[in-house]
Amino acid sequence: MQQETKALQRLFCYYYAQNGNVEDAAIKAGFPQSQAIVCGLKALSQKWCSELIEKLCQSENASKLVETGLKRLAFGSANDAVKLMFCEQAPLPEEIAKLDLFNVSEIKKIKGGGVEIKLFDRQKALEKLYELSHSLNMRSDALGLINALKDSSEIYQREEEAEHEI
Repeated sequence: MQQETKALQRLFCYYYAQNGNVEDAAIKAGFPQSQAIVCGLKALSQKWCSELIEKLCQSENASKLVETGLKRLAFGSANDAVKLMFCEQAPLPEEIAKLDLFNVSEIKKIKGGGVEIKLFDRQKALEKLYELSHSLNMRSDALGLINALKDSSEIYQREEEAEHEI
């Protein structure tokens, strides 16, 4: 039981590093919704958890998070949204919390019954992903040029110093 709790706490750390929301991270990790906040706060109070979260936060930079989110929008599944739309009866909150609704931009209950679910635009996500990729490549090229100039400057400076020693 203790190993299972520790595994859930590790998952909690991962989700908390992504979104900073104690309750949401605990639910996604698999803690019962009724105990999510308590379990999340208990995990946060443990030194190893806070160290893991800090490490995870340092390894995740903003552009990587944006890229990951855009990939989920562009290539993610809408199966859970479709499942939700065709439910005969409203699912329980615990069931909804387990659904992957990342691609959903809006949910509306229509007068006279029925549900309208709008998804994020995959084409726009792909365009933004391409722009981000292009921007990161340009940044990488610029850093490469700067490093090459720096290296050649250092080589030139060493050659100058060597000539003065002769």
